[in-house]
Amino acid sequence: MLAYLAGLEAKVVVWVAKEFNEQHRSAIRWLNDHTEDPFAFFAVQVRVVRIGKSPLAPVFEVLERPNEWNRRVQETTRSGELTALGQFRRDFWNHVSSKYPSEVRRDYAGGYVRHHVEGVDLAITLYLAQREVGVFFFDKRGESEKDQQARIRPYRKALEKELGEKPRDKWGTTILAMNTNDKAKWDRAADWLHERRKKYEQVLREVST
Repeated sequence: MLAYLAGLEAKVVVWVAKEFNEQHRSAIRWLNDHTEDPFAFFAVQVRVVRIGKSPLAPVFEVLERPNEWNRRVQETTRSGELTALGQFRRDFWNHVSSKYPSEVRRDYAGGYVRHHVEGVDLAITLYLAQREVGVFFFDKRGESEKDQQARIRPYRKALEKELGEKPRDKWGTTILAMNTNDKAKWDRAADWLHERRKKYEQVLREVST
């Protein structure tokens, strides 16, 4: 894969196979975590299904992708310029970065920020919406939702005990309700996201040990 990347001077690599072992998926995650835009790496599993007597049909499942790929595609126009929404998000995250550089890189314009914890199969996601900011657990394995929830459940219960509040959903989401268009409130949002992310990370480390 890397040989083709270098030989073709490609920016996006899509690896399609009938199955991937964990070592290969881990390598794809490492490449996505340690390279910057515009490089992107995908692992896509292909299966064949048939409904009744219909012709065989391929089903493609994306197992690994860059953390913010979907949002990044939606937030840029064909000319490569940021939309108004992308500009708003970039301004907000730059404000967060000015106070807490470890939370998000400069000039990021996505709606979601992932934080990976070494040795833990879950990641922490910060997000920005029009009427709130929030944090939730994110599964990195590409499992079925049933299996994901089974693994997230003990972390969610520990989080509820740590925070003294019940998460709003099965992903362990907690929010700070606010008008995020009001820049006067961005300091509060940045502080809340920073402190809340640390609490989530503490729970992940304690439950995993």
